Amino acid sequence: MVCHGLGSCVGLFLFDRTLKMGGGAHIQLPSNIDPRIVDDGRFADFAFRTMLSEMKKQGSQDGHISAKITGGAQINKIGKSSVGDRNVKKVRELLMSEKIYLARSETGGNAYRKASFNTANGQLGISKQHVELIL
Repeated sequence: MVCHGLGSCVGLFLFDRTLKMGGGAHIQLPSNIDPRIVDDGRFADFAFRTMLSEMKKQGSQDGHISAKITGGAQINKIGKSSVGDRNVKKVRELLMSEKIYLARSETGGNAYRKASFNTANGQLGISKQHVELIL
């Protein structure tokens, strides 16, 4: 599974080491605060809960799932924190709330990332593309 163009977005990957299965999400925003918008995978809370629920339907058990995250760069800054910072913070909070071990985190900076996740063995490959801003 591949996530391209992870700037302020976060690639969240869950892996069950016992069942040798995993899933991933390309998260754009921490949560849906607009009731007019239907929840979908763009939002960290919805994507995480959906992915975790689907893995449990397939037989995953608590304590067997770990996570890897990447992205969350400072591409767009609104107020005091960037969207990337808020995305990473929300994903970490969600993982902690379910006691899911964060096995690897490569976040922040100002580079776009491409993440390649192997759902059979849990390996995550990350390549970066630094962006030169001309103002």
